[in-house]
Order: sequence, then structure tokens, then C-alpha cells
Amino acid sequence: MTTRVSASILAALLLPALVPSAWGLTSTGDPLLESPTPPPALTAPAPALYSMRNPDVRVEVFYEDFELGRIKADPALGPDVNLNDVQRRRGGVRVSFGDEQLSAYVSAFGESLKHPFLVTTFSNFGMSGGVLGEPVVGRLRRGGKVLLPYRVGVSFVGGWEEDAFVDYALFYGEFEGEFGVAVDYSGFRPSAGLYFTSLSGAVETDFGFARTTDDFYGFNGGAYAELKYDNKRSPVYGRIRGVVGDVEGVTVALGVKF
Repeated sequence: MTTRVSASILAALLLPALVPSAWGLTSTGDPLLESPTPPPALTAPAPALYSMRNPDVRVEVFYEDFELGRIKADPALGPDVNLNDVQRRRGGVRVSFGDEQLSAYVSAFGESLKHPFLVTTFSNFGMSGGVLGEPVVGRLRRGGKVLLPYRVGVSFVGGWEEDAFVDYALFYGEFEGEFGVAVDYSGFRPSAGLYFTSLSGAVETDFGFARTTDDFYGFNGGAYAELKYDNKRSPVYGRIRGVVGDVEGVTVALGVKF
């Protein structure tokens, strides 16, 4: 009887050391120092870089009448020529998707482009795309907000025209940017900021018996002031803007949001 009890006690002491996995232990050679195997570490998912808040779709029609003060032509036959006060009128549709902080947009528009000293007026068609937003950066008393509106985009424009026995074809690319400060009170958003445009392209002239290609380019900047109405309770919004500087003109737009 004593031998059986001693054997049972010895087996109970030796079993954890011989088979530690039976108790979820890691063997150290001493059953009194054994500790449970720690659970695997939990890793938190990586946070998203950006998460939209209340995104919407916006469709607006716009019209702009600009005068570009600094355009330089590089004719194939002759020295460079400064083409000041180039008149440009655009009308089109812009569709955007996103929230106040960041939205992507695409536009399609018709355009007329003319220099005062040239008889030819180019009738062009263009498309553009880019990003825009009005992130809130501060709060004012009585519910006002401070915003930093911005827009960056690229456009591609092409057109043609006939003048007597001469055919013209025009194409150019344009990079635009604008950055400003705005204050919002109940949807009314007066703002002011800087606007710039950089474009580069060419005009191909076909005389029938000969063909030439004349390059042109220019960088124009200015300051703008804008009044916009964009209330969350209304699906309709609109804006009017004036620009002065190398670029002079006005922009009006009316849109609806879904």
C-alpha cells in the first residue's frame, strides 16, 4: 500500500516536467518554476490614410471670361512675339465626387480663343480633371468656420478654324492652381486667394502648299475674390468670382449636389 501511494505521488510530480504541454506549460526543468505560455500578441489594424465624411456628387455649369496678359509665341519663321491680352471664354459642365476636405472632378467645356490683332477666333473643345476641397481649419463665434479652399487641375484643349484659304489647328495643355482663405456663415462663403495658370501648346497653319507649326506658352497669375453660397440644407449652390492681375476676368457657376 505504501509503495503504491509513493509511486502515485512521484508520477504526479514528474508528469508536468516530462509532458509540459499537457498543462500548457513550457518546461524549464523545474516544475515549481513553470509558467503558462503567454498568449500571442494582438496586432491592431493599420489606420486608414483618409476616410471621407458625408461624400456627395456635385454637378455644376460654369462660364468664365478671362483675359490672359502674358502669352509668348515662338513662330517657326521669325523671333518670339509677345501676345498680350489673349481673350478666352469658356462654358461647360463640371462633375465632382468627395467631401469638403477632398474631391475629385472632371470637366468638359467649349472655348473661344482670340488675340485682338488676329482675325481668327479659335473654337476649341477641352477636358480637365483634378482635385479640390475646402477643409475646415478653425471655428468662429456664432457658428462661423474658417476654411482653406484649393484646387489643382490639368486641361487638354484642341480646336481648329478656317480663314480664307488657310486652315489652322490648335492644341495646348494647361496646369491650374488656386489657394485661398474663406469664412463660412450659414452657407455664405466669402473668400480671397491666389490663382495661376501655366499653358503650353502649338498652332499648325496649313497654306495648302506649305505647313508651319508655331509654339506658344505662358504663365499668368492673379488674385481672386469670390462669394459662394453653399448651405448643407439646400441642394443648390452657386458662386461668382473676380480675378485681377496677369489674368483678369469673371467666373460664374451654378450647381446641384446629391
